[in-house]
Amino acid sequence: MTISKHDLAQFDDAYVDSLSDGQRHKLCCRLRDDLIEAYDRLNQNPSNSSRPPSSQPPWFFPADAAKDEVEDKESGEVEELLKDESDDSLTCDELSEIEEQTTPDKPSKDPKRKAGKQKGAQGYGRTQQLPVTGIKIHRASICSGCSEKLDEDAHFVARFGHYVLDIEPLAKVNETWVY
Repeated sequence: MTISKHDLAQFDDAYVDSLSDGQRHKLCCRLRDDLIEAYDRLNQNPSNSSRPPSSQPPWFFPADAAKDEVEDKESGEVEELLKDESDDSLTCDELSEIEEQTTPDKPSKDPKRKAGKQKGAQGYGRTQQLPVTGIKIHRASICSGCSEKLDEDAHFVARFGHYVLDIEPLAKVNETWVY
């Protein structure tokens, strides 16, 4: 993929309107190529890629025949149980017994508490506020949309940011270690 998520956030209507026809054509071609690659990744499975079979979703059956076999087996069991009864009229107890035998086991009731942090419980997080000692702005030198070189005075809007914590090595001053 040539266009990142951060680049896509920069492509607003004003940006697209500011492009010339040639630049807009280049952008459309790059977006089309990225979309084709994304669809190819989305359609990968163990039969058409090097992905292991264990990465297959559990609800996927390799062939419709396997699904039909399971359905035929289940319907055959019900028919056998009904044929075993010589009398045409079944009592309610007998019908419920047949239903219990053919329906899958229901999961047990939900536990009283769910796993993990309970709703309303106190949370724990960073309590110390670290001072900001410097700010670095990283500007792109090439436009990710039209692949042209950007000037220093080109319009720039910072859309994303993050903190970086630099840990400096200890220094020994007068027989004591200081930061």
